[in-house]
Amino acid sequence: MTDHTALFTHGVRLISEALLDIVASANLQVNPSSISRTLYRRCRGRFRQLAVILRRMIWLMALGLPSPPPESSRSRLSAPPEGAEDVTASFGPRLRRFCFAPSDVAPPPEDLARRTGGPPAPSVRGLIETWAALHRVLTDPEAHARRLARSIARQRRAGRPRPFVFAQAGRHRLRPELGVIAALLPELLNAEFAGWYDPG
Repeated sequence: MTDHTALFTHGVRLISEALLDIVASANLQVNPSSISRTLYRRCRGRFRQLAVILRRMIWLMALGLPSPPPESSRSRLSAPPEGAEDVTASFGPRLRRFCFAPSDVAPPPEDLARRTGGPPAPSVRGLIETWAALHRVLTDPEAHARRLARSIARQRRAGRPRPFVFAQAGRHRLRPELGVIAALLPELLNAEFAGWYDPG
């Protein structure tokens, strides 16, 4: 198994820097009351680019981990003691889930605008939630990779079709170093997927 540690370390740093650039470009750190539609579309598009790269990096990281054994029971988050209240629940942005694989019933992203009748209205809250979701993964990518590795193991045991990763569109808009990583990831992932149907 090829060691991609240097790629992961460098990639996480580049994504973090690019994320901060997006935040600063729209002053999201001060939670502005509104932003222009043009700036919103630009930030949203750049967030999506970073999300694709980060998602593929976590997949590559997860595929490099030892195959976990079947789970005897689904792990659950521990509930707070009776009578206790999570006073942090209302602090900051709502935690948006960062999905590592598309839903079987979800329409492809390019169809969303057509299905909903046009591009979404500018939403500062939505951008901040996306920022928070990306930042949460960047803070501890190894933990997310371990959870994804368990999900991948379940998919393989269930006989799910082997994934295939296409080249990322819009790489020319990325910083050169980040564009190189975006170009490498499909080749590296598809090489890892070559053994998808192998037992164990």
